[in-house]
This record gives sequence, C-alpha cells and structure tokens, in this order.
Amino acid sequence: MIALGIDSATRAGWGLVEKVPGREQLLDHGFLDLSGRSGKRAEVIEDFARRILARVDAIDLVGIEDNYLDTNEDKANVVTLKALARLAGRFEQAFEALGVETVLVNPQRWAVGILSGLISPRSTREARKAASTLWVRSTFKLVVGHDTADGVAIATYVARSKSFSRLAGQAG
Repeated sequence: MIALGIDSATRAGWGLVEKVPGREQLLDHGFLDLSGRSGKRAEVIEDFARRILARVDAIDLVGIEDNYLDTNEDKANVVTLKALARLAGRFEQAFEALGVETVLVNPQRWAVGILSGLISPRSTREARKAASTLWVRSTFKLVVGHDTADGVAIATYVARSKSFSRLAGQAG
C-alpha cells in the first residue's frame, strides 16, 4: 500500500508513505510553492502528479486535506477558504485524470488519528502544526517544515485507513 498525502495550500506539503506489515516507510516528501502562480497552478499540479507517479510503481491512494473554516482563528475568511478549495480540487482532478483513487481527508480526523496524545480535538492550528512536525521527527527521524509534516501525516493516515479497510474486507 503506497499513499500520497497532500496538505493543499499555496505551499502544499506532501509525503509518500508505504504501509508494510507493522510499520510505515517514508518514501519521499517535499512541498510545492504555488504562491504567485494562480494562472499556472493547474499546470504545476498536473506536472507534479505525472512526476510523482513516474517515481514509484503505483500509488494506491492520494489523500488530500479537505478545507475547513476555523472560526476560532483570526485568519478565518471565505475568500481564503474558496481559494484553498480550488487547490484541493485541482490536486484531486490531476490524480483522478491519471487513474489514481483520491479521497478528501477531514483535517480534524487525520490529526486526531495520527497525533493522538500530542493534541486534543480543540487544539489550535499552530498546535497541530507543531505536533505534526514533532510526530514526523520522532516517527521517521526527519526534520521537515510543518506543511511537509502535515503531508506525511496525511499519507500515513490514509495508508493506515485503507490497509485496515482491506484487512476488514471492506471496499473503502
């Protein structure tokens, strides 16, 4: 099971994780800087999708962080939410056009599922970002920025979820 996780934003972090019996292995990671490229974002995302698929035999699942409006944050506004939703949609479309299954992942669900014990359901965005960075450092012995850490954590979450579904004999 190989999963790609994407923290979709103008600085989109990503991680490529392989789930093997008893553990996960980080295959690759990074980020895409999509700021200032509004007219070319679709091309950049499509190129990334083709390049990442050329590096591995197959990606079983792409998990893209879904967007949310956090009314507790100072930056909560509809314009930002719409821009992030368009980016998530571009990632989803690029991978689906190449025949790869994609899922939108609820941010609260992956964070609580992966970062349990490091955060609570009411933790702030900053606390979650710090926790995902710490989690990647302790799990994969790797120091990365918080956007990339979120991508790695999302990949791990969807790989675990899909592996469990397969073991349980479920389709999803």
